[in-house]
Amino acid sequence: MITIARSLARTLRTVFRRAGIKPGPNANLLFQAAGDELIIQASSGIAAVQYRLPIVDQAERLVAPLEFLDATEGRSSDPVTLERQPNGKVLVQWTDRGIPQMLVQDVPAKQKDELFLEPPAELTSCPAGFLDSLHNATACADRDVVRYALDHLQLRGSVGQIVATDGRQVLRQGGFSFPWADDLLVPALGVFSCKELPQDEPVSVGKTDDWIVLRVEPWTLWLRINKQARFPKVDDLIRPASSASSRLTLSQQDAIFLANSLPSLPCDDPLHDPITIELSSQIAIRARGEGQSRPTELVLVDSSYAGEPVTINTNRRFLAQALKLGFREICIYSPSSPALCDNGSRQYLWALLEPSDAIKASDDALRIESLGQQATHSTVPFKPRRKTPAMPANKPETPVEQPTEQPSAGKTRRRHLQSANPMPGSPIDQAIALRAALRNAATQANELIRSLKRQKRQTKLVASALGSLKELQKVAG
Repeated sequence: MITIARSLARTLRTVFRRAGIKPGPNANLLFQAAGDELIIQASSGIAAVQYRLPIVDQAERLVAPLEFLDATEGRSSDPVTLERQPNGKVLVQWTDRGIPQMLVQDVPAKQKDELFLEPPAELTSCPAGFLDSLHNATACADRDVVRYALDHLQLRGSVGQIVATDGRQVLRQGGFSFPWADDLLVPALGVFSCKELPQDEPVSVGKTDDWIVLRVEPWTLWLRINKQARFPKVDDLIRPASSASSRLTLSQQDAIFLANSLPSLPCDDPLHDPITIELSSQIAIRARGEGQSRPTELVLVDSSYAGEPVTINTNRRFLAQALKLGFREICIYSPSSPALCDNGSRQYLWALLEPSDAIKASDDALRIESLGQQATHSTVPFKPRRKTPAMPANKPETPVEQPTEQPSAGKTRRRHLQSANPMPGSPIDQAIALRAALRNAATQANELIRSLKRQKRQTKLVASALGSLKELQKVAG
């Protein structure tokens, strides 16, 4: 008999699902109790997860269908027991709000002899924050693959780098030490950001013939190596920061202000989320809503730029991603070349939109300055819009396109690093952004009303004081 807590069942269910391991005909949990340790393992075709739990005096090996976690998971420490039956079934028992529950499940015969994965003999330690680096890389990968393995991460053993791209953005992170020399492809999974995994602990990394192994106690993750897929050559796209013609440096306050404001800026094209960045006599971020003649303009009063004046048109999602990654300097080479953030160990590159669609400066723009009191609000994470289905396979696969003619209104506004998929807007996202804008407007209106009331009271006091002085003058005269 195997016993675990309902809270552990909940934790296992969350981590397995984030690793892409879901209930199905061949999805089973393996339990191996021996001595002072219980090993729990689940796997799919591309990933496997193993959890180690200290126990006392148990010796049992058992296989159970994965879906029993859905029924038994909870927040309490009440026990869940699993017991093998003579007919090959598994009896699961637990208590829900004081009421005994029971579940009898079949185990497919061909799955009964599943083996536990063994980690490699040698593991190399990566510093705390390695899982966060994998999570950041996953956020820059793609889910809809056309040709290249854009839904994978490239782990470069020779140079110690993690590389990810979705065809429009590239994130290259370095400074790691891997116990292999090749460039390996592993799936980009949501499990790396699970709060159930210790994010502030070092991670031990190893490799077998078919798997990359990550261990952060009490968890071990197996990521299957994709030996057949191809990954685009992104290094040629990353130019030296020193060759940039313009360089925008954001202050910390302006970066927070901008991260808060980007989701609420109006948008006339939910497919590309365009904004205009102008570096000239002022640093301005412009956006315009559908049917609006007046643009909204954010003026960054505490930031600076060096080099040539320039105006670029970009997807706000990529600017928000750069801010989320902690970059405060943006290198601009031309209005039609990708923008780059580079802090030495990390490089983040993204393609710009058509320069001809940039929003021009306007005297009647709704202008908002990045005042100190506005910039102290907590950062609101930017929510990327939902992606559309995959683009046709005949889209260009070449590096960033350089325009040879002025695009007409019917041509796409998007530029590619490699062929990739657009991200249309969600009506819910737009409604949330509108609600946030209305709340901000209501707050400002209330502040204005209070200021006017104070001014009115002060005016009355001044008038009363002047009246009293006139009466005194009459008495004195």
